[in-house]
Amino acid sequence: MIPAYEPWLTDLEKEYAKKAIDSTWISSNGEFVQHAQDLFAKFIGSPYAIVTSNGTTALHLCCRATGMEDIHTVLVPNCTYAATAFAPLYCGADVQMVDVDPDTWNISIERVADKCKEGHVDFVIPVHLFGNPVDMEALGDLSVRYGFKIIEDACESIGASIKGNKTGNFGDMSAFSFYGNKTLSCGEGGAIVCKDRETIRYAQMLRGQAQSFEKRYWHLDVGYNYRMTNVQAAILCAQIERSEEILAAKKRVAREYLSEFACETNIVTQKVYAGLGHEHGWWMMVIKTPMVASELALKLRDRGVDSRPMFYPLNEMPPFRSDGTFAVSKDLSKHCLMLPSSPTLTSKEIKQICHNIKEIVDASPDTRTNRPVRSRIQT
Repeated sequence: MIPAYEPWLTDLEKEYAKKAIDSTWISSNGEFVQHAQDLFAKFIGSPYAIVTSNGTTALHLCCRATGMEDIHTVLVPNCTYAATAFAPLYCGADVQMVDVDPDTWNISIERVADKCKEGHVDFVIPVHLFGNPVDMEALGDLSVRYGFKIIEDACESIGASIKGNKTGNFGDMSAFSFYGNKTLSCGEGGAIVCKDRETIRYAQMLRGQAQSFEKRYWHLDVGYNYRMTNVQAAILCAQIERSEEILAAKKRVAREYLSEFACETNIVTQKVYAGLGHEHGWWMMVIKTPMVASELALKLRDRGVDSRPMFYPLNEMPPFRSDGTFAVSKDLSKHCLMLPSSPTLTSKEIKQICHNIKEIVDASPDTRTNRPVRSRIQT
């Protein structure tokens, strides 16, 4: 079975993890925690970064540190992993879903503008879905016009950039994830980046159960235990040091997939605004076909290829259920499938995967009756 994802770990990760264990500093103190923060800040190009226990806690700390409260209205894309909406809900905010763009699959800037015209919006949390950058210039213009703050959910977009500037540098604060299937991974883990020193210090205090930096066991606020362990940080340091080769491998995998699908009229991928200087991070290769994705997934599994379904529309799930028209999110959820995207994927495996997909899709009755509007790969 070709797995949907597996991290690329080498002797360097083992060496650093062993060093952390040998130091006996295996909890949230130790040399690797600060080193990981310094390395990640430099990698992203931000003056400040802190690491956290996972991407969800990173996003929650962003919400708290930017002052989100129960009086605030927060917009999130309807097509995203649930954590994007959970984080502002932890703050008691009024979370409202926005449908996504049919080409990029990111939050619709037009729908955000409509929401701002309908009533006051305090925060917008854009998600660079699967590594495809949101049009942050257009969203930034709306932010200036209507006065909302932007918290970037960059958990899926390590390696993505806009005009050479890495995603995570366009919001008031930004959150990243280092989960086991992310581009850079330490099993679990997350990070926050921010340009404002006081804001990042406040997030850092909250991360350590709001304990005073000057007075031990003196708590200044309602805080959380959202810290990363030294062992996790050791693995992360190795991953960041190897980021150039990992990202190069991810791009190779994406190029080979795109080449295989380039002439297929029944297979569509995300549109990338290359003309605006957008560079996809290619965390996951995701396709849209006329087939119901769950049926394609079962047929691929029978042929030894694992995959992952698209996210369910948030508005259809119990914690977020709401009225409204979310036609694009619903369509993507039904017809999109995440393909194996490990950086270690071989060219032979990619050809095998693509051959099976083409054969299955072309033979499907849905293909003859429900062809995609766009006829080829969108770049």
